[in-house]
Amino acid sequence: MANPSKPRKAESSAGASFTPAPWLVVLGLVVLTLIVHRNVLHEGFALDDLILLQQAEGLRPWPLTLWRWLSGWAWFRIVFPVWGQEPFAYHVTSLLLHVLNAVLLQRLLRRAGASEVAAFLGTAVFALSRLHFPALLAATSIGELLALTFTLAGLGFASQAKRMPLAIVAMLLAVSAKESVLLVPFAWLLTARAEESIGARVRRMAPMLLAGTIAGLVLLGSGLTSGRLGGQAYAVSFGANLAENVARLFGWTFDLVDPIPDLHATTTGAAPIVLPLLALGLTALAAWRGSSLMRAGAVWWWLAVLP
Repeated sequence: MANPSKPRKAESSAGASFTPAPWLVVLGLVVLTLIVHRNVLHEGFALDDLILLQQAEGLRPWPLTLWRWLSGWAWFRIVFPVWGQEPFAYHVTSLLLHVLNAVLLQRLLRRAGASEVAAFLGTAVFALSRLHFPALLAATSIGELLALTFTLAGLGFASQAKRMPLAIVAMLLAVSAKESVLLVPFAWLLTARAEESIGARVRRMAPMLLAGTIAGLVLLGSGLTSGRLGGQAYAVSFGANLAENVARLFGWTFDLVDPIPDLHATTTGAAPIVLPLLALGLTALAAWRGSSLMRAGAVWWWLAVLP
């Protein structure tokens, strides 16, 4: 008499899909990121780097301000005596920090409920983007990388109440590297699962959110009073330029043609109108039909762009 369980077992085995080990997914992400951004290792310094290198050498005075103290005064006082004026070491460190950020983002997405494929693809879009070239090229852009590192680490720590002190410390370090991330963690409130309401998540993450916001505003105020936030790059205006800025940043996000998208100062043609409308349309679609992670991603983008 035939055993009826054998055909079912064979059928089940044949229909089973291959699931790669988590470490293999992370390794693939790391390798791809290193391959795409490898050329930055052979570049020299950017123009802004020369000013901070002169300050680290003692040829220029360090401005007395708390603004970005971690990515400015502290970072260069630590690394300059070791690396000196050799750009390779600075670029290697920046690239490794970018790889670390990609790994932290991938693990954060998995913890928030994204599938292995979705987490990998979403992180790959971030990690392989050429928009990171200016941050990886300029030694002075270490603030962007460190701010994201500590922000992602803080969000990971905040998933457990007992690790909230570490989340607060991480967020304080994040805004000390670059204060523009102070609003970003608020987007993570939208990733609450069914078993945890948004209200409960707000209460759990409140210490980290308040600490980061207050510290970020204090540090930003320190930068404003120091005079270092002067000039056209830091000009404040509320008018038609808002649509232009959104159009430019949204266009850079999806620019797959220009090697360095931010070399273009302004958008052209109908882009200043079409691109902001498209950004708003995609945001509305994410809010209406998207998952909690899609909504959090849309809010994350706006909170990073608005400052």
